[in-house]
Amino acid sequence: MRNASVLLAVVRRRLLLALLALACVSGESVATGVYYIESDVINIGATDLVLNPAGFAHVSGIVDTYSFPGIDSSLVTNAGFGLRYVAKIDLATRKPQWVAVVGAPTKSLAFGLMYPFVDDEARGLAVHANGYAYLVAHDGSANYPLTGGQYRVATAKHVFRVSATGQVARFSIALDPAIRRVGAIAVDAAGNIYLTGSAGAGLVTSSGAPFPSNSVAAACIAPFVMKLDATGQLVTYATYLGVAGTLGERCGAGSEIGIFDPTGFAMAVDSSGNVVVGGQAEPGVRATAGSPDTGSKTPTSYIPVLGNYASHAFVAKINATGTAIVFIARLGGSERDRVTSVVLDSAGAIYVGGKTASRDFPTTPHFGPLPPVSFLTCPGFPAAPEVGFVTKLAADGKQLIYSGYLPVYGEQIANCGGNPYAPFDPLQIAVDASGRVYATGPESSLRAYTAPKDSILTLNPSAVFFVIAPSGLSIEYSTRYGGLTPRAAAIDAWGHFWVAGEVVKRFSEGLTPLEFTHPIPLCATAGTLSVHVAGANNLGTVDFFVDGVAVGTMPVVNSIATKSLSMSPGMRRVVATYHGPSYFDGYSTEPQYVPVNQAGAC
Repeated sequence: MRNASVLLAVVRRRLLLALLALACVSGESVATGVYYIESDVINIGATDLVLNPAGFAHVSGIVDTYSFPGIDSSLVTNAGFGLRYVAKIDLATRKPQWVAVVGAPTKSLAFGLMYPFVDDEARGLAVHANGYAYLVAHDGSANYPLTGGQYRVATAKHVFRVSATGQVARFSIALDPAIRRVGAIAVDAAGNIYLTGSAGAGLVTSSGAPFPSNSVAAACIAPFVMKLDATGQLVTYATYLGVAGTLGERCGAGSEIGIFDPTGFAMAVDSSGNVVVGGQAEPGVRATAGSPDTGSKTPTSYIPVLGNYASHAFVAKINATGTAIVFIARLGGSERDRVTSVVLDSAGAIYVGGKTASRDFPTTPHFGPLPPVSFLTCPGFPAAPEVGFVTKLAADGKQLIYSGYLPVYGEQIANCGGNPYAPFDPLQIAVDASGRVYATGPESSLRAYTAPKDSILTLNPSAVFFVIAPSGLSIEYSTRYGGLTPRAAAIDAWGHFWVAGEVVKRFSEGLTPLEFTHPIPLCATAGTLSVHVAGANNLGTVDFFVDGVAVGTMPVVNSIATKSLSMSPGMRRVVATYHGPSYFDGYSTEPQYVPVNQAGAC
């Protein structure tokens, strides 16, 4: 066994020398091309996740117990069974600052088992720069106090605010009774609150609304957008997004559980206050001139036929005053499609991720490339097919910059009858400053995806992760991973990708928690040592050692510590150790054997 270890070390050393020689010739560093996935960074089941530049995460979801395992009960400001929560987590240390359970602790486990459809639901999370968190929730609690606002009726849909210290502000309002479902929430720099989802007939729309109250006929449904002021008590504007049953088109009546309602599922607000909404809608949400308009113009029907249901994905942009539609684009094929994630970049370009059951969804040449997405036939596979897509639109909504499938699967909108009670399995995306898209979604055991650069081997993978180049012409990285069904995703200020589901995971570039970012020094006696520390952000220091001798300590900046030094000729053994409040305090790199000015290496 020892001989085998020595042989392996020799092979690794020769391989490293070869890589160093290549680096010296090319003048480029050798990239790792992989991501280190930290398991269960936050062990709280979450339905939404918001990151902020200060180094904290807000997560929300439903708690099914009176306590949070592993969390000091003194940090919980309320308690209850089956109630929604908001928690603030330190990204570097993984420790919660506070956990606020929002609602009235009136239920018990027995009550939840007897009445499984009255549980509370969290329907979106937004966080202002001042640390205030805003949550949309559908109430199962019978006695949650209402405190006024424009709508004083006791509906079961509310907006809640949680202060920067975790205190639930009792300013919640009851939303317009016409609102069936809230799919997403956003907040702008001034603290104004934006909602989207589905609404039936009778929504009280604002003056000058592009689609006023008479746009939707009785028993029909359409997506909506609503803006509340920063106090949460005044509706600044409200409008439908399209018509339903009023101009000759068929009326999309949705389903009893709202799954196939014409609905806004995702939204984003730009710096000017314009709102971009993505979701699913009937043909009554019509594309504007010059914008993509694909997919059939007839609503598809769920089997058995109980009514007409939302057919195609849409992306709509509304001006800051809520008085005009900037554009509406329809993205679809011959079957159901929906947008589940919307992100804007600094130039206003719009990135959307979603799910489709259409084999003819609009795609652009050379997207990927990926192995063919598996569209299995229906017999024996009642949940097939539902796959993912990623699309980039120009800021004016008129140009499809790129679009293509991703092998991300699910069951809810399948064209084989589907399963309306199947989990809502979104495809979630995030975009970094360079325009690189990070995408994740669920994987099916029936349609396993083998990533071309798969670095993680899991016996029971449940999700897939992709990094798409800014051009959209290549997949820079992809892997399978297990442990959660993705519900939300985001990129932090240091470039780490976070995914929330049953737990929260973090993806950091590199193979291990600590590693050298490139082979150094490049065959010279002087150079710069650079170490990446997963999730350290701007916290802590790194000690550098050459042949077991300390050569300096440097601070971590943007998760990287660098040290310039000179080394004597020879084969030098280099190690770096992190110290700080981050989770990886005390971790060290694998030893690196660096040839310094060695003949044959350069």
